Amino acid sequence: MNLRRVVIQTKRLLLVPISETDISDVFHHFTTNVSTYMYPVPTGEIEDTKEFVTTAVNKLDAKKDLQMVIKDKNDDTFLGCCGLHGINSLNPELGIWLKTDAHGLGLGKEAIEGLVSWGRENLVYDFFKYPVDRRNISSRKIPESYHATVVKEYVITNQAGKPLDIMEFWFK
Repeated sequence: MNLRRVVIQTKRLLLVPISETDISDVFHHFTTNVSTYMYPVPTGEIEDTKEFVTTAVNKLDAKKDLQMVIKDKNDDTFLGCCGLHGINSLNPELGIWLKTDAHGLGLGKEAIEGLVSWGRENLVYDFFKYPVDRRNISSRKIPESYHATVVKEYVITNQAGKPLDIMEFWFK
């Protein structure tokens, strides 16, 4: 399967494979506010964003990760990024971030639903992992909507040196 050709449609969204044409949007919208509860943090250097996108495209080609850009279905506006990482493993990991003005609209849940639906149809897996910082209530609601179980809890330090209090949800 060519992961660069995967397009996932939901009611309001298009999830399309990340590409070099997305560098500017990712750089502009992946802000300190957006990344508060995430491991990666923006560096303010466009070269780091280019490296992220190049790595993500290489992982698409290697069939390791399905890294997608979230767009508004009506006008193609960039809304954020989401991914299904480790797609060759029995426990792929979900991740998502939305630009600030897309928060609070239910778009994160809709994007993850699209990814999970694709994963269920196309992958061999035991469960999906969804790690989220305990304080990130809006993001926690996504796996909770699947009645996911918290299987692991741990603290990691993000790239900015701040601790993240992770709850790792697992669901089918």
